[in-house]
Amino acid sequence: MNREELETHNIHVHSFYEATAINPTNHSVQFVNVVDGATESFNYDKLIIATGAHAFNLPIAGNDLDNVATLRHGKQHQLMATVKQANIKNIVVVGAGYIGMMVSDQLSQFGKKVTIVDINDRPLSTYLDADFTDILNNHMREKQIAFIPNTKVESFSGNDHDQVTAVQTNHGVFDADLVVVSAGTRPNTDWIGGELTINERGYIVTDDYSKTSNKDIFAIGDSTEILYNPTHQRMNISLASNAERQARVAVRNLFEQTKPIHGVHGSSGLQLFGELFASTGLNTLTAGRSGIDVESTYVEQVNAMPGFSKEPAQTVRFKLFYAPKSHKILGAAIMSTANETQQINIISVAIQMEMTLKQLADADLFFQPKLTNLWNVINVAAMRALNN
Repeated sequence: MNREELETHNIHVHSFYEATAINPTNHSVQFVNVVDGATESFNYDKLIIATGAHAFNLPIAGNDLDNVATLRHGKQHQLMATVKQANIKNIVVVGAGYIGMMVSDQLSQFGKKVTIVDINDRPLSTYLDADFTDILNNHMREKQIAFIPNTKVESFSGNDHDQVTAVQTNHGVFDADLVVVSAGTRPNTDWIGGELTINERGYIVTDDYSKTSNKDIFAIGDSTEILYNPTHQRMNISLASNAERQARVAVRNLFEQTKPIHGVHGSSGLQLFGELFASTGLNTLTAGRSGIDVESTYVEQVNAMPGFSKEPAQTVRFKLFYAPKSHKILGAAIMSTANETQQINIISVAIQMEMTLKQLADADLFFQPKLTNLWNVINVAAMRALNN
């Protein structure tokens, strides 16, 4: 909806206003206009805070040099304009999460030398195991994108014009005419002061109804944490789908607590270098960090019966994670050059319903030789796990 359409629903948008303080006693929020500096106060009966998060800039020497950039919303066009400059030859991307990898893919198309530095041993490590990231690493080598794992950035060096020239790490120095920092986010909650309960990580504490420590104030999105079902712990999972679910829950419970949120599994997907992949729940790294024992099984098979379709069959790679004793499903990842990403939704439901390997092995998943293999890769993985 545009502004005019929102107005017809009695929704009034005040652009360029930044929240600076909240007064729960008076039911008011103070704002400053970022264009002219004017201040204003709005009163509320019920308040929903959705101030999100900001890109995290590493607290190290040189982070204020020219051409050291974080990826802030609405600033991508400025970054691309800088990339196109003839003097920008060496680009270092700090962080190999979703954003860092997507940016690196785009940057490589401009004929620049791109180097990705990450503290973990592989890209997208919280989403994918090495079975999948090894394939992405091959694609990066083909595109001449250098990936430097297990590396901590220590400082940025610059010239006499305060322009970045190099990235100093614990594993050496990398030339850089441009640095893109994609090292996560931090919640925009400093303006709240002590008026609401904020946890040690800076996130607004909410209950299962998206309500804060004040009965008239709700919070959603990247300024909060959400129940992560595989570990039964609250954590920040920066996905638009989670913010949308929290928003629906907050609105439904503004006046009466009737519809709690039932937790999420971090289900997400992406396309990179011609590969389409998705994941949900735990993988090897996240299970280890959470102290949860998991076992897994990995399957490769083609996506359709050979000889039945005019299109060549594509390899589907699938990995299933489960609890060793109870056999409850805890996570999965899938990758293919064909779009098999929707299959991960089956696993998300399986986690939510606490399904077991036996139930997943017996699940009735359709077969059509032009569209699928005889056995769905999910059935195959569950059956193989039971036979291990």
